[in-house]
Amino acid sequence: MGWRFDDEEFEAIARSFENTDLVEVSIHSYRHRWGDAPSDPAYDALEARLADPPHVAVLTTLLHGADDCATLLEISGGKESYFTAGYTCHVFSGVGHCVQRERPEAVVDVVLERATAG
Repeated sequence: MGWRFDDEEFEAIARSFENTDLVEVSIHSYRHRWGDAPSDPAYDALEARLADPPHVAVLTTLLHGADDCATLLEISGGKESYFTAGYTCHVFSGVGHCVQRERPEAVVDVVLERATAG
């Protein structure tokens, strides 16, 4: 992974590791996202509405780390048809899950590129 953090950043988030449910909740979140864990029945109606994703009618740019092991690039692929006002995807090598933290200058470059193109 390309994300490095200093001791101050680690200390700022370390308290979350004290939550006894952190590991269980985190793992369940990813398993559910990948279809390997059941949903909470309380959300069945909402999930049914989202089963056929709506079209997004604004210009959309996806920034994806090539080394992201949390949201796999394959899952993001093939979604262009849902973005009716235009869609681009930028994949950054050597970057994991947090593109904005790991490569902030690249995010700025893409935003400025999109702003001047349209």
